[in-house]
Amino acid sequence: GNCVMRASLIVQLLLLLSGVTKVKVANGLDNGIRTPPMGWSSWYGFTTHISEDLIVDQAKGMVQSGLAEAGYEYIWIDDGWIIGRDSRGKPLEDH
Repeated sequence: GNCVMRASLIVQLLLLLSGVTKVKVANGLDNGIRTPPMGWSSWYGFTTHISEDLIVDQAKGMVQSGLAEAGYEYIWIDDGWIIGRDSRGKPLEDH
């Protein structure tokens, strides 16, 4: 949604500001298979303890460490929207 789009724009802006004008495609096997979407997810490191500053810092880290140049372009923001599942296994949203 909007958070993912905003994070993507932050990464793009950081790339532009850092002088990266073209992201290199990571070299892989020449087998016709493209690389999967590569990025960072807030959930595994911070679960529901996230903030805008944290996400911006992680985006900066992707650029400064060279991950963005290597093809990492996504930041997935997970804010813990699911609070459990109903009797049929469907997710229950935290309104």
